[in-house]
Amino acid sequence: MKGFGKINPTSGKLVPSILLFALPIALGTLLQTLFNACDLIVVRMSADSTAVASVGATGTVTTLFVSSMVGIATGVNIVLARLVGAREIARAKRFISTAIISALGLGVIVAVFGVVFGDDVLRLMNCPEDCFEGARTYIIVYVISAPFILLYNFAAAIIRVSGDSVRPMFYLIYAGVANVTLNLVLCWCLRDKVLAVALATVIAQAFGAVLCMRRLMRTDGDCNFSLHNISFDFSLCGLLFRYGIPGAITNATFAISNLLVQGAINSFGSSVVAGNAASNNIETAVSCITTGITSATSVFIGQNIGAKQPERVKKTLLWGIVLNCSLNFVAGIAVFLARNPLIMLFVGDDAVAMASANARMNVVLRFYVVYSFRNIIKSSVGGFGYSRLTLVESLISIILFRIVWMSFVYPLNPCIEMAYVTYLISACVGILVSGPMLLSVAHRYFKKGISPKI
Repeated sequence: MKGFGKINPTSGKLVPSILLFALPIALGTLLQTLFNACDLIVVRMSADSTAVASVGATGTVTTLFVSSMVGIATGVNIVLARLVGAREIARAKRFISTAIISALGLGVIVAVFGVVFGDDVLRLMNCPEDCFEGARTYIIVYVISAPFILLYNFAAAIIRVSGDSVRPMFYLIYAGVANVTLNLVLCWCLRDKVLAVALATVIAQAFGAVLCMRRLMRTDGDCNFSLHNISFDFSLCGLLFRYGIPGAITNATFAISNLLVQGAINSFGSSVVAGNAASNNIETAVSCITTGITSATSVFIGQNIGAKQPERVKKTLLWGIVLNCSLNFVAGIAVFLARNPLIMLFVGDDAVAMASANARMNVVLRFYVVYSFRNIIKSSVGGFGYSRLTLVESLISIILFRIVWMSFVYPLNPCIEMAYVTYLISACVGILVSGPMLLSVAHRYFKKGISPKI
């Protein structure tokens, strides 16, 4: 990978830079989603539908787990982008060291918590009895990878802030290939297929984390990490969590609120659960575009605020919204039209599972531009440094709304469509809440020159 050029968010042609920065992130996320989907596909090929449902029933929990880790990594993005943009290099290096130590420590705590309370979470979600043991096995083994997931996401965020979004993509590819290979090998060697795919995931996550850390220790420049100069700065750790925890909670609110929705879905039986898991995997693949564009927009906004270039900040914001919405509109419709063959990869000819997946896609993929508009608005607010506002938005539009919907509206007509439609309506509520937030934040910065200091 020698010769890969780094992208400077503070100079050069803006739109090509955003796309070039976002593309590796989007492709990496897509590939990771496809590799994760192989868990379900390999289990379907080597076991029965109960085993597929065992993995699918943990989908909300594992999403909560991973999205929280990714959310905390937004703190690395926001703080380091501002420090690098302002050329506070010595402070940036101390922050990198602090972030790596924090990733390992927090990862161990999360792993212990997941092992202890995994059963309780599955019972809270009304996990079907016929797949409870399999789901328990998968979730306990999966959470052991917490230190590796955090380490990868923190290290990958540091590499991207340095202007290199390509290498993290390749590291995801290498880890994904390892995951698929191990899925096949371990499913052949082990009788418990759910345990096999869970072990494959843990090993692959560790491999990806090692690759990222190897790069940080070998690179030169502003974002180098060295064991010889390792240190821990409590004030910088406070900054990391000040901006990272709201991101983690914001991401987690989706999965937490989905516990209510997943509980309703689980009550319809394992075939409906399998169909929901298939649809979720396909939708996650589409969301890779949003992941790439929102990550690029956040980094570009942060570095240009640090470099005191308000005009470039404004253009980044506008182009981020245009690119994210237009690309997601096309992708959402395209995948929706090709949905049935994709669903069959996960559930075969199970008619109930097919109907469940189609019902979900009708209210998600057809209107995916709504979700993408909401996400780019919210991530832009975070890019300006107001991560607590994104938390408030999520608490209102995700937690509060979905609790009200599932508690009072869904019981009036308890069918699977009423469970799925909450996703679309809550996204619309999110736009109504986050839109005025972004206008206010932009006014404070562009008209008054006010932005949070780091």
